[in-house]
Amino acid sequence: MIWFDNAATSHPKPEAVYQTRDKYFREGIVSEGRGIYSQAQSAQLLFTETRRTLSTLFHGYGSEYIFFTSGATEALNIVIQNTKNNNHIVSTMAHHNAVRRTLFAMNLKNISHTICAPLTYTNFRTLLKNAIQPNTTLLILNHCSNVNGSVQPIDEIVFWTKKHYPHIKILVDAAQSAGHLPVFQKDWHIDYIAITAHKGLFGSAGLGALLTNPNDLIKPIIFGGTGHHSTSTDMISKPDMFEAGTRDGASIGAWNEGVKFILEQGLPSIQEHENMLKNYFLENLALLPKFTVYSNNDGVPVISLTHCEMASEEIASVLAEEKIAVRAGLHCAPDMHEFLGTKTHGTVRFSFNIFNNIKEIDTALQILKNL
Repeated sequence: MIWFDNAATSHPKPEAVYQTRDKYFREGIVSEGRGIYSQAQSAQLLFTETRRTLSTLFHGYGSEYIFFTSGATEALNIVIQNTKNNNHIVSTMAHHNAVRRTLFAMNLKNISHTICAPLTYTNFRTLLKNAIQPNTTLLILNHCSNVNGSVQPIDEIVFWTKKHYPHIKILVDAAQSAGHLPVFQKDWHIDYIAITAHKGLFGSAGLGALLTNPNDLIKPIIFGGTGHHSTSTDMISKPDMFEAGTRDGASIGAWNEGVKFILEQGLPSIQEHENMLKNYFLENLALLPKFTVYSNNDGVPVISLTHCEMASEEIASVLAEEKIAVRAGLHCAPDMHEFLGTKTHGTVRFSFNIFNNIKEIDTALQILKNL
């Protein structure tokens, strides 16, 4: 199978990810703080090491400010659901349904929101000035669109917002950019970053993290056992106050290997390879007049296209018959499709990573030429 659906989940993973997950799954590993026997002590060390590795990749505030979640969706929900009644949130049409649906659910708490067009270097000041209200307390920025790979310049946006609206917290959804583009949480003064393991960070599905900061005041939205302060009715200490229940230790250990692989390869090297693949694909798509392409050379290696005669699902089906995996539809991002003018029928999405190659792309291009 040629895997061009890496924006949904990456495949394959580095070999160390498979080996490590199998090792811990066979040997037994539990959540940290659940015992003094060897597996529990190993978990403590492993969880801490994985937090440190993530903090290194994202240039964060430190491992003590990173909490494991079930994925980016939970991480985003934690921050959004901490918004107080009668406050206001700003997001953009580049967002995923993990944000969009949560915003509409917050209407029941009298929390309003404004959704503006995707932000660029040239338009973000005007759009944010129009969107921000006196009671705005949170700005949500999707670093990269999962539809067409376009990037919102979060470094510039955060700097400007913190200068003019210092009370507004910034939440960055890095589900698509993580492992593809550099993010400097501390230097860029980002309050919160939501990430998932199973995409560009080469981990397992059902795992993610929320990167916070020393000044955050958010509270947990899920309650339960943590292994600490068991007589208390409150969730007291971090990071376990955000990690109620038993986390998947084997997957956390495997994720550590995935992130270490990225650090060892180096993001510049990964970007160079992925940009080469993306540019090659775009150059050849430009020679196929029946296709409209909604991506450009900037951003992550995610390319969306439509055909003048065939539905997106038909194209994906033809490719699937030839053992090529792509994604067709709205990609859980209907607002972005509305912005692009593709909401009615969606797009076919190709997404590459470091394990893809030119030969695979040529195979797909040959099929597309015959449609």
